[in-house]
Amino acid sequence: MKTNAILVLLIMIVVTGLAWAMIYMNKSDLKEKYENYMTNAEEHEKKEAYITAVKNYNLAFEIDPQNYNLAITIAQNYEKLSDERGFLAACNNAVQINPKTDEPYIMMAGYYMGKSKYNEALDILKKSPKIDKQNDVNKMINEMKNKYFEIYSSYKEIKSLHYGFY
Repeated sequence: MKTNAILVLLIMIVVTGLAWAMIYMNKSDLKEKYENYMTNAEEHEKKEAYITAVKNYNLAFEIDPQNYNLAITIAQNYEKLSDERGFLAACNNAVQINPKTDEPYIMMAGYYMGKSKYNEALDILKKSPKIDKQNDVNKMINEMKNKYFEIYSSYKEIKSLHYGFY
């Protein structure tokens, strides 16, 4: 009976040791995969092969989903691909990881401004945490005010060219 208890204890110690060894090996394997994905992504990004770069960055992000800088990098690459859905998803990932920073909001607003979607840009900027009064968000909001004025004033100028057909 005493030998059975010792045998069971030894088996438990061996199984626990093997489990920890497997965890350690798996973790080092994940770290190696992460480094490979990042290296491949950076190489493809340099070659301007953004589709492959985004694919590798996303694989790395699956391993390290709390990496804010990686989420921003993915968003930048999606923007280079003109993939609005991917870009906005990556920016929203960055917001979820670090909700106190303005950078993803500024990126999304800049994207919309580049597409002349000023209402969407203003809506995004209103959601920003606005850490201080002199930050980039407030500068962009002021720039948006100027865009609205430019659109309005340009309409007033064009209105006279319609000769009453409007």
